[in-house]
Amino acid sequence: EFQSIDAHQRRAEREVQAERKRLEEIQAEGASFPPMDEVEDSLRKAQSELRETKSKLDAAKRRAGSVQDKIDAEKQKEDEASQKLARLNDEKSLRRQRLFGMFQGLKDAFEWIDQNRKMFRRPIHGPIGTEVQPKSALTAAYLEHHVSSNTWRSFVVECPEDYKLLYREVREKKGIPINITTVPQGRLKPVTRMYSDCKMDVLRREHGFFGYLDETFTAPDPIMQALINNHNVDKVIVGGEEVQKALDRKDLIELLSTREAHDKKSGKVSSCFFYTHNRSSYRYTSQPSRFSGEIGTSSDEVQPARLLKPGCDPNIKEELSEIIKKAKETIENLLPAIQEGQIEMDEWHKHGQHVSVKLKDSKRLKQEWTQYKAKLRNQKEKLAEAEEDAAKDNEREKVQ
Repeated sequence: EFQSIDAHQRRAEREVQAERKRLEEIQAEGASFPPMDEVEDSLRKAQSELRETKSKLDAAKRRAGSVQDKIDAEKQKEDEASQKLARLNDEKSLRRQRLFGMFQGLKDAFEWIDQNRKMFRRPIHGPIGTEVQPKSALTAAYLEHHVSSNTWRSFVVECPEDYKLLYREVREKKGIPINITTVPQGRLKPVTRMYSDCKMDVLRREHGFFGYLDETFTAPDPIMQALINNHNVDKVIVGGEEVQKALDRKDLIELLSTREAHDKKSGKVSSCFFYTHNRSSYRYTSQPSRFSGEIGTSSDEVQPARLLKPGCDPNIKEELSEIIKKAKETIENLLPAIQEGQIEMDEWHKHGQHVSVKLKDSKRLKQEWTQYKAKLRNQKEKLAEAEEDAAKDNEREKVQ
């Protein structure tokens, strides 16, 4: 029995020594921890810094958002003005409606062609009046005055087969009046000018001319060739106020009627030109007599264009263009602020990430500190229990 008590006592003492050693190890671990007040101070500072960073980041976002709102508002202005301008600039559509109102049956012919384009071998163009784009109201008046109404409502085909098919289907079968002209393969031939470069230089320098009528408007190649074929728009010249002075000198018509040196034909040549005088516009033509050779002339006043006139008040277009221009300039001026704001937000975001890491580390350290204190307290309790058990064994041994 004494041996049993003695063995139990030794075990209890060994247990005390083990618990004491474990306590010493745990206490040694505590040496690596900074003081708790420092940990809590670091945690408070990190929390405060993170709040401040978030506040700065939110402020930067608000500033950038305010600038972006201004950009969006300007972009909306630009888009709305651009859409309105695009509608106003759709001269082709506006002119088509005018043509439909002027010529009975033209709308029906156009709609049939538009719905049956796959029937044709090559593209069908027109009406011609919808395809030209004059460069000014004045040149629109010149062109409209010079070209016949039958041409404006004509369609252009590119091969004989399409001519026959279109005429048969629209004119013969449906009874719809239609004018058709052919431009083989839709190609624009190289232009041979009425006057040599040398003579044209003289006309520009001494008589007030600017250029040829075909240079005053744009059109697809098949349309341009059709106008050249039917109305010689490549041979008509256009001038300004100085032309009247040249007419008064009596030398202009003689110059225009004289053949070029390389032209071996006899006789005079006809001419046609447009010009302005005292706020009015005129077409002047000269024609040599087939019998006497004498030059006959005629002049008629040009009225403002009806078909080719601009679709709306040019001032409205100018206002819309100005809105678009100012909106683009404003956006351009605001973009650097957006870029700077993004840089600032990126910097605060990066700083916030750094502070978040510090805060996380401080929280982790505090948690480890708390766990360590619990672990230390638990080990002290275990040691106290082991010492208490060992003390009880000593008392039993004394009693025995």
